[in-house]
Order: sequence, then C-alpha cells, then structure tokens
Amino acid sequence: AAQKEAAQKEAAKIEAAKKEAAQQEATQQEAAQKEAAEKEAAEKEAAAQKEAAQKEAAKIEAAKKEAAQQEAAQKEAAQKEAAEKEAAQNEAAKIEAAEQEAAQKEVARQEAAQQEAAKIEAAQKEAAQREAAQQEAAQKEAAQKEAAEQEVAQKEVARQEAAQQEAAQKEAAEKEAAQRESAQQEAAQKEAARQEVAQKEATAQQEAAQKEAAQKEAAQKEAEQKVAQQEGEPVKEKPNEKIAPVELDPIKPRFAKDGSEMKAGYYVIVGTYTTMAQAEAEKARLSKLEYYTAIGLKKGDNTFYIFVDYDDLNDDARKRLRAHNLDPNFRKAYLLEVD
Repeated sequence: AAQKEAAQKEAAKIEAAKKEAAQQEATQQEAAQKEAAEKEAAEKEAAAQKEAAQKEAAKIEAAKKEAAQQEAAQKEAAQKEAAEKEAAQNEAAKIEAAEQEAAQKEVARQEAAQQEAAKIEAAQKEAAQREAAQQEAAQKEAAQKEAAEQEVAQKEVARQEAAQQEAAQKEAAEKEAAQRESAQQEAAQKEAARQEVAQKEATAQQEAAQKEAAQKEAAQKEAEQKVAQQEGEPVKEKPNEKIAPVELDPIKPRFAKDGSEMKAGYYVIVGTYTTMAQAEAEKARLSKLEYYTAIGLKKGDNTFYIFVDYDDLNDDARKRLRAHNLDPNFRKAYLLEVD
C-alpha cells in the first residue's frame, strides 16, 4: 500500500508536471501567437506609416513642382511684361524721334520757302527796276526819233512848197505832170526818210536786243537756281541744217483761260510748277522779258505747264522747239505731247 501510494503520488507529480508543462507550452504558444500578431500589426502599421510617408512625400514633391511651375510662370510673365514695356518705350521713343524729325523738316522747309520768297521778291524788284529803266530809255529814244522825223518833215514841207511855187510858174500844160512828179518825188523821199529812220531804229533795236539777251541769260540762270523745273534735253543745232525762224506772235488761246486743260497737240514747255500762283509768277516774269506764254493743264496731271509755242504736227513742233532752243532763255525747253 505504501508503494502503491508512493506510486500514485509519483504519478500525480508526473501528471502535475505534464499539466504544468502543457500549460507552459500553451502559455508559450499563446505568447508566440501574441508576439506574431503584435509583429504583424507592427509590420502593418509600419507599412501604413511608410505608405503615408510616401503619399506625404509625393504631395510635397507635387507641391514643390507646382510652386516651381508657378514661379516659372510668374517669372515668364514678368519677363514678357518687361519686354512689352521695353518695346512700348522703344516704339514711343521712335514715334517721338519721328515727330521731332518731321517738325525739324517742316521748320527747315518753311525757312527755305521764306528765303525763296525773299529771293523771288528781290528778283521781281530788280526786274521791275530794269524794266522801268528800259522803258525810260525807250521813251527818250522815241522822243529823239520823233523830233528827227518832225525836222525831216518840216524840211520836206519847205522843199515841197518851193517845188509847188516853181511848178506854179510853169506852163499850165506841164502843171499836172509836174504835180505828179512832185508827188512821186515826195513819196520817194518819204520812203527814203522812212527807210533811214527804220535803219537807225533797227540798229538801235539790235543793240537793245543784245543787251536784253544778256539780261535774259542772267535772269534765266538766276531763275534756274530758284525754281525746280521739269527739264528736257535741249536740241542741238546741226551744222548743215537750216532752221527757219519762228515768229513769236501772241499765241491764240486754245482754252478759255490760263489753268484750263490743254487740247491735243505738241507744246514747247519752258516751265512746270505745282501751283497756279508759281506758274503765274513765272509767266509775269517772262512777260516782262517780252515773251508771250500761256499756262495749261494736262488731263490726269496736276502739274501747271508754261508753254511758249505749239503745233498740231510733231515734225513742225520739233522745228519750232529747235528754233526756241537757240534762245539762251529757252535752251532747256522741251516738247510735250498732249493726246
């Protein structure tokens, strides 16, 4: 019984030891499972934290990129605004410079116009003085010629009276023949006196014409410096070609008044101007030099043409042009065809 009791006690100890070992093993398994669960939870939490950190980093990176883009856009906008502002300033500077240049040119043009007007006025005054001097000289010459003609006429009257008295003393039959002869002699003497006076007058006119030609040439040179004209090439005289003189009789009007449209034909042009006032001033100057001219317009052209001659035929017009080119005042005259 003692042995049995001892064996039972031993078996109970063994059973208690087994239970304890089982409990310890269960406790260890439970701890291991708990540790594994905690480890898994930690790993999940770590993974969640890592994922959150990556998302946060992605957000930060996106924010940085967006900030960089905004900064670049602002920089670009600022550069564009600066460039536009600079371009506007440059454009304004160009406009201001152009306006200043235009104003300076306008002032220069006005000064040049005033100087030109002063020159023209001085030339007109000088021409008027010359014309007055020429008229005075012509009047004196005419008075001298008239006195000479009166003296010749008085002598002729005295001679005729003597001849008539002598004829009266002749026979009645010879009276009519003597009177006729006396009349013929009187006419011949008058003609001789007239020819002598005409010869003297022609000599005086030739001298005056030479002086006037020199004056005209000087006036033309002065006018060429003052007035910008459209000029044609002067026609050179051919040595073997005889050019018939052109009589400068007054031109019959081919239109109602100066400034009207020219009819079809060929015109010898001596001057062109942009305004009627300039053309009239030049016409007046030529008139003082005893040139008869007219002012006309060509259809479709606003230029005022001054012409001294014209013809319906081209060949005849060219002959007239060559004849006028021999005049020192019209060496640069040219031919204009009007359809």
